[in-house]
Amino acid sequence: EAARELRDTGSLAGYAPTEAHDMWAFGATLFYLIVGQTLLHLDTHDDITTPRQLETLAEWTAAALLRKLNGNEAPPPAPAVSDAMDQFGDDMGAGGAASYDSYVTITDDTGAIQLDVPAEWTDIDGRPYTDDQGRQLFDVRASPDLQGYLDTWDVPAVIVTASREVAQTENEVTLLDELVGPFSEACTYLGREPYDDGLYVGQVDVFDSCGGTPTGYIILGAVPSTRAFVIRVQVQVVEERDIEALIQALNTFVIVGDV
Repeated sequence: EAARELRDTGSLAGYAPTEAHDMWAFGATLFYLIVGQTLLHLDTHDDITTPRQLETLAEWTAAALLRKLNGNEAPPPAPAVSDAMDQFGDDMGAGGAASYDSYVTITDDTGAIQLDVPAEWTDIDGRPYTDDQGRQLFDVRASPDLQGYLDTWDVPAVIVTASREVAQTENEVTLLDELVGPFSEACTYLGREPYDDGLYVGQVDVFDSCGGTPTGYIILGAVPSTRAFVIRVQVQVVEERDIEALIQALNTFVIVGDV
């Protein structure tokens, strides 16, 4: 339908028809044949009627497409995460903004890791690094103040790390085991539960009351079905709206390149 609209009008909000649109239309047809649904919500005549629908496609991330293939919507949080959000909300109580105004998509420096974070988390570091065993890890982290996150329990942050090399000797459970001890010294350990978002499976560790504050901390260890690499996601939740940021991070993080 997008290709037909472009053909009939010659352009749509600046979109000019090219051979690329024919290739996209072919791919959209294959998508419908395999999945049994259209890429976009169309009107009753199966027509695209607004430029915004094309812009939505242009803005799609790999995570959005993959999760559409796996069920059309972002999955609900894992039970452990849902329980943690309730606990965090009770501990933090009312006060402060209830949500962030907007989110942006960030990547690591190689473009292999992708996720959405609050737009005001402008302190971003996407550099890969080598651990003390000489293994390369791809990493992206974001916060209003990364140094403040490292030094205190008062600044929210998210870190996503992935590595094929680490997957040769470790798994989603050992990724968590190595951090349980250190975090339990500063936080209350609430336990570990299974995690499955349709793309990755693993385990979630939940911590609360970190550093004698209401701050909560989530650590996810996960792998794809191929177990080709391991992923660790860490989110520090300081105030009520950070719970929303936690959900957004878990619903959008995806590995799109070679790690």
